[in-house]
Amino acid sequence: MTQMDAMQPRRLACYLLEEATKIAIEAIPFKEFNLTLELYEGGIAYAIEHLKKERSPDIILVDISKSTMPLSDLAALAEACEPRVEVIVLGEKNDVGLFRSLLQAGVRDYLVKPLMESILIKSIQEIVQHEAVSSNPSLGSLKAGKIIAVMGSRGGIGVSSIVSNLGVALSETHEKRTCIIDMDMHTGTLPQYLDIESSEGFSQLFESPDRIDKVLLDRYMTFYNDRLGILCSELSLLEKPQIKLESIDSLFNFIAPQFHYTLIDLPRHFSQAITSHVLTHVSQLIVLCDYSITSLKDTCRLLQMTKAFPNLTQGTIILANQIDLHKKGNIDRETYEATIQRPINLEIKFDPFHPLQGVLDGDPVVINNRGELAYGVQSLCQLIMGIPLSQKSEKRWWNRLFNNRRL
Repeated sequence: MTQMDAMQPRRLACYLLEEATKIAIEAIPFKEFNLTLELYEGGIAYAIEHLKKERSPDIILVDISKSTMPLSDLAALAEACEPRVEVIVLGEKNDVGLFRSLLQAGVRDYLVKPLMESILIKSIQEIVQHEAVSSNPSLGSLKAGKIIAVMGSRGGIGVSSIVSNLGVALSETHEKRTCIIDMDMHTGTLPQYLDIESSEGFSQLFESPDRIDKVLLDRYMTFYNDRLGILCSELSLLEKPQIKLESIDSLFNFIAPQFHYTLIDLPRHFSQAITSHVLTHVSQLIVLCDYSITSLKDTCRLLQMTKAFPNLTQGTIILANQIDLHKKGNIDRETYEATIQRPINLEIKFDPFHPLQGVLDGDPVVINNRGELAYGVQSLCQLIMGIPLSQKSEKRWWNRLFNNRRL
């Protein structure tokens, strides 16, 4: 975090049910804590709906007095908010069990009404002091979204197509704030898949780690919609960006708290330290493969490589893409799985029509949810989010696989 970013006031949004609480809060000099106050009439139910449509504040004070299922409502609130948000809960019950459950759910503090100004000030001070410590880029963030890298076991296997559609699906279908970073700064194809302009100056973010802040990020990020931001570039083939590894640390430490999911379109350039360094920030890796001999060899090598990254706490997803594009000379799935010594998590059949039409129209296939790629990406979303595939989806998926194999 830069000095300029640290000077910018933080937003405190209060979702209240009673006039007395509002009066008590208005009497507190929040400017002394570099906070701007926003007051809304309505408790947690209103907060959930409001924050689905608006950018999240830095701190939320929300009244749960009228909630019959506070833990479920707070889980829904967490889904609506950006990961970095700190939540203070206001309620009527002086219940130790409830207090512990709320803390386990990620709530910063639980205050019992009637609200005492001194107690709220103390809670605010603890948050501000905590942010001052954890905002150091070298320390990382204590509350961050999920960073996922996507790599291909060989070239031309559809990584950018999967990443672009996955980002759109997460942001639109599942309403998650999502960021896509294309680390191929010379020949990346995300602008073509999403019909956007490349991010002018994106490569400059890696040259000055101390300059990375919200203002600079907003300047270089291209937004596909309100919840999906993209960082990509199209440098001259002769241009060599000066990428500092500490800039990669600063960028990911700054971006992760702002987005639920950060997707990295990661090239297979292991001759440079950049790829390996990016992987140190990733919690999950998606490896795209097909059933060719060349893909099998490098899939094995990539899986062996993952053992060197203990930060991959969410594991590795193996996605077999463009199935049946080339049938002759390919290995069958069972032999492939036996060789890599693990199952294929997902298969996506080759679709010769919809992805090409999507590029021509400038609309990712998940927008209209047509074709094998769209169905596969929606299933991939569920795998990433930890949502079990519905019985209907599984039946349709396995029926397609069975019918394809019979052919």
